[in-house]
Amino acid sequence: MRVRCGGAAGGRHAVLHLENVLTELHAVTIRDGLAFPNYRTGWEDGRPLDPEAPGYAKTLLDHLAWWAAALRAARDAAPYPA
Repeated sequence: MRVRCGGAAGGRHAVLHLENVLTELHAVTIRDGLAFPNYRTGWEDGRPLDPEAPGYAKTLLDHLAWWAAALRAARDAAPYPA
């Protein structure tokens, strides 16, 4: 899951580096992400100004829920080989 915030790039570079670390740890990453570039000016009253942010968040959380269920079933069926 990627939720990032930052300057113009929205923390994109940090996320890309972290994905490499997570891959080495055999973690599953989700392709879809939620970015808040220029977060200091992109929010008002605790809500993002981007009208599409709720849709992006729903997609991200739906994918996270799917992967959580799939990985739970896989772990129950057979432990991850060390």
